[in-house]
Amino acid sequence: MVLRADPRIMAVSFGGSGIGYNFPGSHGSSRDTVTQVAVDRAGNIHLVGTTYSTDFPQVRGLQPGPSRQCNFNCDFRALFAAKLSPDGQTVRYRTYISAPDDFRGYYGQAPLLPSALALDSDGNAYIGGATAGENFPDVDGGVKLVQTAGATDAFLLKLDPNGRVLASMLIGGGDDDAFTSMVIGDDRSLYLAGTTNSPNFPVTPGAYRTIFSGRSHVFVTKVKLPERSVVFSALLGEAGEASSAPDFGASYQKSRAHPVLRVDSGGSVRVAVSTNSPNWPTTPGALQPRCADQCSDIVLARLTAAGDRLLFCTYLGGSGEDVVGGIALDRTGNAYLTGRTVSSDFPVTEGAFEAQRRMSPTPTTTAFVAKLNADGTRLEYGTYFGGSGWDEARDIAVDQNGVAYFGGRTASRDFPLLDAIQVGLHNGLCAQFTPSGSIPTGFYYCGSSGFAAALNLSGNFLVWSTNIGLGSVFALALDPSGRV
Repeated sequence: MVLRADPRIMAVSFGGSGIGYNFPGSHGSSRDTVTQVAVDRAGNIHLVGTTYSTDFPQVRGLQPGPSRQCNFNCDFRALFAAKLSPDGQTVRYRTYISAPDDFRGYYGQAPLLPSALALDSDGNAYIGGATAGENFPDVDGGVKLVQTAGATDAFLLKLDPNGRVLASMLIGGGDDDAFTSMVIGDDRSLYLAGTTNSPNFPVTPGAYRTIFSGRSHVFVTKVKLPERSVVFSALLGEAGEASSAPDFGASYQKSRAHPVLRVDSGGSVRVAVSTNSPNWPTTPGALQPRCADQCSDIVLARLTAAGDRLLFCTYLGGSGEDVVGGIALDRTGNAYLTGRTVSSDFPVTEGAFEAQRRMSPTPTTTAFVAKLNADGTRLEYGTYFGGSGWDEARDIAVDQNGVAYFGGRTASRDFPLLDAIQVGLHNGLCAQFTPSGSIPTGFYYCGSSGFAAALNLSGNFLVWSTNIGLGSVFALALDPSGRV
């Protein structure tokens, strides 16, 4: 869907039947989900995400789907990529990427696969994620089994404007590796961030950090285009797990840290990640030199364009759990972060739009937006954003005037709205079970919806805010005319 700044809305949807499950202690469904979005110079909309549908509708597909249907008590998931016309009404291509041949018994909900997306000036799409090598798209027009260095490798695919594979590469060590974020810099190089569990993850001589310390690590890799040669590959620090992700009616789930990055006009890299490690090397004058209390904070780091040293590194967070959802940079290099927090002492600024979080009888998360200056020493503004229920933000973008657009999901009936195109939550009906039961003991209303909002340059004024549908805003982008 597309929002104008009024806001008005243009909406389109697609997908398959998804999967459902009903096991003791585990009930629900998994549906097709877009995890990244980008807009090219012509206004075409590019999407990547995760599908749980064996009947996912393909247009110019790279590979066929499974020969059998799977829609209940089974496990099937694959990445997909799609390209839509600027009005969303014409599908340029829509395809599985590295889809399994079959499905298997379903024994627990798998997390969303990480995926990353960037576009070059010619309209080619670069897609990153993780693969075990099964049915990996081939540059010759087919699919094949590729040998990974470990369990899963980080992969990079280049698709032309018609969805044809132009190039592919794998990067990884002996354990799990994944790309989670990427961007093309002004120098036309591709910058990628991700996580690795591999002690032998490939790093380059002279990179900032090359020693793996035994825990899941964040890495940054720079690839020169079009040669696909690695300029540098560096480890940054230890990642962490988020243990209180709101799921609006089911049990808590753990989600692997998903580092996000952006690159400024000079080529230096900003990376933000959630961590529970106290060992990040913060720099002199950092806004927050140490992690707070439970040490479940966000780290924002800036790496040189050569990948050989840190320009700054700071924690950001309060005494509870803080999780980053997205990052954006403005024209002067200020970094905007959004995500979720359970901290009642998250760093906020005087006069912020919401300087205190709204409290409720049970612990909840709320969204936040924070703006840090270019050298990570000062908080330009920090604000909570939400109601008294579960709220979380997942992505953010900034326009040339410094207006921050962000989105996520809310279960708050008192969520802050202004000029909304949808007022109120989608009032779904959820089943209630005993911890080990498979038969519902009752039902309750479990209202939630996606949301999108915009804050002014100073973070003290709400430009607009609206509920959207019944799902979540996972990603957002601005098109050439300023639409969201």
